[in-house]
Amino acid sequence: MNSIQSDIDFQEITGVWNLVSFTASNHNEVQYPLGAAVHGMLIYTPQGYMAAQVAGSEASMSYAGTYEWHGSHVLHRTVVGNAPEWDGAVLHRSAQLENGLLTLQAESNDMTLTATWQRVTPQPEATGKLQW
Repeated sequence: MNSIQSDIDFQEITGVWNLVSFTASNHNEVQYPLGAAVHGMLIYTPQGYMAAQVAGSEASMSYAGTYEWHGSHVLHRTVVGNAPEWDGAVLHRSAQLENGLLTLQAESNDMTLTATWQRVTPQPEATGKLQW
């Protein structure tokens, strides 16, 4: 059964997420601006802080700051980023939670950027380290 949720409560996304895919599309064309094989991590804390890092064979990007959830949209208020235009920026993202995947989308230069994330499920160990 598909479970699509567009009105997301921030408590449902708090935690650590691994990047599944990152695409840029316009109409019928899909591109992979970071390369086809990507990896990354997205972190949302209960205190309202966030960090996002994505990397591929073509490029990488990262930023960190605070976040605000507004139903099916999230605002990332950056404090630092690897691109100068991300320092102190407010980045708007539409959000959808479906079957355990968090999809964030943004519009940029007539393209829709889509990042799909899967929650990291830590496996408790005696060492206290996360098992990936």
